[in-house]
Amino acid sequence: MVRKSKKIGKVINGFLILDSESRKTGTWFKVKCTKCGHIQYKSFNFVKITNVQCDKCNVLRKKRNANGHYGEPIYNRYIEIIRRTEQHEYYKNKNITMCEEWQNDFMKFYEWAINNGYRDDLTIDRIDNTKGYSPDNCRWATSKEQANNRTNNVVVEYNGKKLTLSQLAEKYNLPKYIVYNRYKAKWDIEDIVNRPIDISKRSKKYGK
Repeated sequence: MVRKSKKIGKVINGFLILDSESRKTGTWFKVKCTKCGHIQYKSFNFVKITNVQCDKCNVLRKKRNANGHYGEPIYNRYIEIIRRTEQHEYYKNKNITMCEEWQNDFMKFYEWAINNGYRDDLTIDRIDNTKGYSPDNCRWATSKEQANNRTNNVVVEYNGKKLTLSQLAEKYNLPKYIVYNRYKAKWDIEDIVNRPIDISKRSKKYGK
């Protein structure tokens, strides 16, 4: 017999707990919004946050503030950031949020985006990954540029410039696997870039 939560039947922050189930990620609750009646599954960490809104209420609230841009790619990016910072455990644990200026007014975000190179094929990138989404910490970038800004990238300095290993390989026309294998083998940056590549099968395996 599956053990049910004692929270079933209680109302917590506007959510009526209807049922519970155990998942690999923990206990999830079937909840009903007391404002609109929408039923959804949420983790208890989500439910216990004060002043949080259900998915439907959140979309309706944002739709009213869209100023005619609802459904457009730029507006979808805006909603994606809000959902990411309000609901994703990684962002909440890192205290990464959207600035109040944007949160309270979509048009502020829209004006910043249009004046700072927005295109539908670009993604929003945080310049400093330890900080949140704000005008002074965001830019529009290609997927490739954004990948080079990830916190788990290895950054090295060569000829006075800081580059990720991927950027180093591209700049000096080297195979990426060679650069990564040489770095992993603790080669000096000078040798990584300048030592000739032996293309024999054995050398290829070890990135030499």
